[in-house]
Amino acid sequence: MRIALLSVGCATYVSAHAVMTSPTTRPASGMRGTGNKLQPFPQAAAYADGGCGGINNGDPGVQVPTVAYQSGQEVTVTWDLTLPHPADNLDSGVRIAVHYGPGDSFDQNILTGGVVGSGQPGTVSAGLTTVDVQLPAKTCDYCTIQWIWAANQDGGSYIGCADVAITADGTLPIFAALPSQEGNVLPGVRAAAAGPSAILQAAPPPPPANGIPGRISDSGGTPGGQPSDGDTTNTGVNRLYAILAILALVFAAAGYYYHRQKKQRQAGAGGQTATYNTAKPPPPSASLPAGWAEQKDAKTGATYYYHSGTGEVTWNMPTAAGAV
Repeated sequence: MRIALLSVGCATYVSAHAVMTSPTTRPASGMRGTGNKLQPFPQAAAYADGGCGGINNGDPGVQVPTVAYQSGQEVTVTWDLTLPHPADNLDSGVRIAVHYGPGDSFDQNILTGGVVGSGQPGTVSAGLTTVDVQLPAKTCDYCTIQWIWAANQDGGSYIGCADVAITADGTLPIFAALPSQEGNVLPGVRAAAAGPSAILQAAPPPPPANGIPGRISDSGGTPGGQPSDGDTTNTGVNRLYAILAILALVFAAAGYYYHRQKKQRQAGAGGQTATYNTAKPPPPSASLPAGWAEQKDAKTGATYYYHSGTGEVTWNMPTAAGAV
């Protein structure tokens, strides 16, 4: 393994951040920008083994690789650390790993370093740093090279992911002839099947900005938008819906009680004992499509739905074909 410090930055930065610059990362703000900090630090290992940071890292999911390496080849990985934390080398540092597919992921293919307790190669100074790593002697059409800096003193982690192909001869496959992996959390891993680690990656977004149920695009909102504290119109509408819903439940319960008492009186007058069907109704047959989850609006208690892979949110229950 070769480590080389390319340059030392001397500018003053407001906060610490770091990004992987080579191989080219996915087109996400957190990976190519200033580096989104994934918190808290104790979850660094879960973030590292679970994927590429999800929504919190602006992760768009798997992209079609435009770079191919030969299996067993030496690859140079470069990152830009704008503000170092030398103390982090004592109990955390940089790890570089490869995901080949389900069951053959980052924790089985660590090329160098580690998340906690390594300090190797570590983060020794600001600027661009390069490390040469050796790829395993195996192949995959869709692979993900992951770089993570787990910075304990900084209180979080920074992740960059690059989608590449690793083939026997180092040439790109014909992806048009292969099953697409675009948008998956990792190659071969859909968002809905990512397991507990996906909870860390993809925290649910807030409910749709408009208080009236319907698609966000129909109401003029934006995906992931949050209701404004000063939006008294939406607040009033939400309260009205809540009051009407409560009144409807009260009237329904009263009507049920009245008819039950009437039937009991009629049965008693005829010398017969009234019987009622107390069996519970069968559970609803409808289920959410893959990738969708149900959430409750903390302010109104209304149910909304979100897609952990795309970040889409909607008031209406999505069908197998997508949100309605």
